[in-house]
Amino acid sequence: MAIEKSEFQKYIEQTINLINVMENEKWMGFYYGRFLNGSITIGEDNMQATIFFINGKAESWELGTPITGIDIGITATTDGWNHFKDRRRSVNIGANKGAAAKRGWDPALALTQLGCTLRVRQCAAPLAFAARLYSYARENILPFSDVQEREVVEAIPDAEVRGFYTRVNGIKIYGETNDGPDDKLTLVLLHTAGRDNRQYHDLMSLFDKKFKIVSFDMPGHGKSWPLPNNKVITEFHQYGDFVWDCIRAMGLKNVMTAGCSMAGCIQYYMAQNYPVKAICCMQGVEDTAGQTDTRVTDMLWHPLVSCQHSHLELTESLIGEKTSQERLDFIYWGVMQETGITKQGDYLELLSFDVKDNMNKITCPVLIIEGMDDQSYTPHMTKLSKERLVNAKFVELDLIPGYGHFIAVESPESVHKYLSEFIDKHVLKK
Repeated sequence: MAIEKSEFQKYIEQTINLINVMENEKWMGFYYGRFLNGSITIGEDNMQATIFFINGKAESWELGTPITGIDIGITATTDGWNHFKDRRRSVNIGANKGAAAKRGWDPALALTQLGCTLRVRQCAAPLAFAARLYSYARENILPFSDVQEREVVEAIPDAEVRGFYTRVNGIKIYGETNDGPDDKLTLVLLHTAGRDNRQYHDLMSLFDKKFKIVSFDMPGHGKSWPLPNNKVITEFHQYGDFVWDCIRAMGLKNVMTAGCSMAGCIQYYMAQNYPVKAICCMQGVEDTAGQTDTRVTDMLWHPLVSCQHSHLELTESLIGEKTSQERLDFIYWGVMQETGITKQGDYLELLSFDVKDNMNKITCPVLIIEGMDDQSYTPHMTKLSKERLVNAKFVELDLIPGYGHFIAVESPESVHKYLSEFIDKHVLKK
């Protein structure tokens, strides 16, 4: 049933009040709404309204769209808005129709972003926040009253970690190790897209010196140099092959690889093409082709778009609701340090990544760890991955509620538990 005009108007007025009063501090600060001069159009079914902003303050609104055209906006059917509450934290993902089916969602219920792609990417965070506030207004509940309190965790005592550089194919690659024994196992940890190996400090501390652990920054990430002429890796075969080149250049033996996000996806490529003892895939799947919106990818290395600001909302949406504030802050800091061309390269890899037809080639033990509060890689997707591992010696899928995409940062204790048990039973004891 289409929304009534009076009802829609009430939601718009409530949204404006939330922006200007109740949620103004978040709007102006964290979501950088104070830089917004222009309009946001919000639509539901056949109704549209446009709110006009000056320096982030909603000054006026009118039904319909401006005669000059839509600046930025968001729209959906009534059913779409009703379902949005289940993935309210991510407008970026909620508006990706191409990825909806793979995540187990109905594409017909996806939101639609309106306006110039460049302008949408420039204002990704305030647009997302406005959509969330409209959603809360529709439900007549206080914003974020449905979000649980974040847990408080004790800091993990730091273990000794040694940093080093190694030339790999002529590129200076930065790595870190616990200098543990490598007679039975070397665990190689690979970071998420756009970030660096600091993500694994807590996990390395928990393992201490049980066996050798090595983590390193991929080219153009963290402290590693980029490829010649300031290029980055943009193709997943090259990514996986470079990982193995690093392993050989560092003289590592008895290798098991583990990674998260794109580095989780690449685990399946590693197991299909290289003699790894085992793999651990965190928040990854075997097929991500077409899941990233090419309009987003194009804007990541654009002189008028801040990679850090345009990806704030996406990263926020991926973090689990239980994650402690300290760990949340570290993940946000990772966003602030991202480089546009590097992030673009990682996303281009995801656009083409598809190794599902070779999953039957994997014979080593496989551990899949999934933070369930992740809207980019859902349990629906990882369960399908497990079904394709028909020839793996052993497959284990561990689902962790309350945590999300950056699972090794959000809950290193959980990852350590499952990874340690898996290694003891299926890698060290053969």
